[in-house]
Amino acid sequence: MLSRRDCPHTGVANFFAADEPFLAVGSVIKIDTARGYLWRCHLGEASVSGIAPDMITAELRLASRYRELGTGPAPSDGRASHPWEGRSSA
Repeated sequence: MLSRRDCPHTGVANFFAADEPFLAVGSVIKIDTARGYLWRCHLGEASVSGIAPDMITAELRLASRYRELGTGPAPSDGRASHPWEGRSSA
């Protein structure tokens, strides 16, 4: 499970794992109108990033990469799920 905290000053959405609530495991930020959103999964040497056309797609790609690295649970019923449960603004 990932939780999301949005920074009102920078526009960055940071994502945190349940077992480490103070160290971001990923982030999403709008880069420009034409290219969309940059997502990053910050997991040591396995860090990856990509560009998505919208925020939801960027968040889903980040969550998917997080699960692929074996650190997050896969959806139990096989359906697509939202990558976070809690949402708050910091």
